[in-house]
Amino acid sequence: MSDSMTYLAIAAAVALIAANLLAIISVFKSERTVGAKALWAIGIAVFPILGLLFWLLVAAAWFVFPHNLVLGTQILIAALFALSLD
Repeated sequence: MSDSMTYLAIAAAVALIAANLLAIISVFKSERTVGAKALWAIGIAVFPILGLLFWLLVAAAWFVFPHNLVLGTQILIAALFALSLD
């Protein structure tokens, strides 16, 4: 692996970690229940890429349709359960 590819991989990893930390902080600042906050934080931490992408999708949907927040959490729980079966 060349030096430039190594630096690119390090930059991508740092960006992913920073985005995950910001997502987890955003989850804990939200008005969700404690259980929902814990599930979101665990989901984002255990599945860094998928958890972050799913959080972004649900967060975008929440801004458009705030009443779907509970539905988004239920979908996350179902997705995590499905992934654990594999």
